Amino acid sequence: QMLVTRFERLSRRISLAGLASGKQAVQAIAAGRVKVDGKVASSNFKVFTEANVTLDDTEAPPPGPRPKLWGLFKPRKVLCQDAEKEGEKTLRSLMRGWRNKEVKATGVTMAVGLDDECLDDKHFVIVSGLSYQADGLVLLTNDGLFAEALQNVQNRILTAYDVKIAGDPPVDLLHSWRKKARVGGIDYGQVFCSIIKRNGTTTPL
Repeated sequence: QMLVTRFERLSRRISLAGLASGKQAVQAIAAGRVKVDGKVASSNFKVFTEANVTLDDTEAPPPGPRPKLWGLFKPRKVLCQDAEKEGEKTLRSLMRGWRNKEVKATGVTMAVGLDDECLDDKHFVIVSGLSYQADGLVLLTNDGLFAEALQNVQNRILTAYDVKIAGDPPVDLLHSWRKKARVGGIDYGQVFCSIIKRNGTTTPL
């Protein structure tokens, strides 16, 4: 039987394993903290699937055939970012709170396996972010290239939002978005927006 293998950059292998971001992995390689088959990596070269890769003696297993994708419900007043921020709830601190609550409810013995399932101590990429005051589904992945593909307007992947704004928006503006919406120098492609109900002070879209 023919052995089918694949090659990945060291930094990407470490990033897909959730041990660090791509940038952090490159820095770790430069600092001599990454080993391939027991030898310190001299550069960010490509490695094959069967190679043993470690970062600070923690193994970075080879990636699966498909990228991982998670859905998380973000409550309001939570920052949609992967980094910690003192005095504020972020996605990472939110997930850590859920994990601690689960361990407390079930006990340490019953919580075996949570370390592999939880993302609060792993690298992840936010695909569809939401503002601080918004709540809803946020998509996370372990693959930055996959995240870019999902965010690329040329791939025509639709995302739906329920939005409430102050005042009454110009209908002509909403109609123009159906061709192309560009805000703050960012091209969002086609945006289909309809007024659900006119309330005078606020308008749900």
